[in-house]
Amino acid sequence: MYASAELTRLAERKRRLRGRIATRRADCMEEARRAARPLRWLDRAVATWRRIGPMAKFAAVPLVWGLERAVFSRRSRLGKVLRWGSIAASALRRFARTR
Repeated sequence: MYASAELTRLAERKRRLRGRIATRRADCMEEARRAARPLRWLDRAVATWRRIGPMAKFAAVPLVWGLERAVFSRRSRLGKVLRWGSIAASALRRFARTR
């Protein structure tokens, strides 16, 4: 059917192809690890924030409002967005939870 030399050549080509596939697979895994580093940091930050009690969040709200007033005037659009944005975001979250 096939000549012995042809089968040997095909076997060698298959071996090289498998080697290239293994190398590329290892490269992809390393790139995925590198890409996931910021996501791991973000995941840890979210987990830490969830562990903080609700009372600490309540204590942070007046501090943020005071900072808003000190940095942004009431006339600027950015000041209005920051002032009402946190309230709107928490209302939307509560609405989504009840749905």
